[in-house]
Amino acid sequence: MVLVTRIRDSFDTRSKTWKTSTEEAFFVTTFTSSAAQYGKIIQNHWGIENKRHHVLDKTFHEDASRIRVNPFCVAKIRTFALDICRVNDIKNVAIALYENSLKPLEILNWKGIST
Repeated sequence: MVLVTRIRDSFDTRSKTWKTSTEEAFFVTTFTSSAAQYGKIIQNHWGIENKRHHVLDKTFHEDASRIRVNPFCVAKIRTFALDICRVNDIKNVAIALYENSLKPLEILNWKGIST
């Protein structure tokens, strides 16, 4: 078993101060390794969360979606759009989506889109 203690500073917009919070998480594992190796494994897991799921939620509001019939189809479309942005080296997905909504024919020039 691995115990991870996370210390996070977040800015409270109401009081205009930084707040420190502490969280402990337990991970069950079947192999023995060093603390540094466990840290790297856990950090890599959260890298996936931050690179994909966080962007899908903040840009596409995926967690707030009210789609109840075949939601996986829309999730696939969102993921495809994100992947196309990544292939084309887009840094800010929200801005790219907005700009392409204003000139939709531009997106046909992107890598990964065939006409």
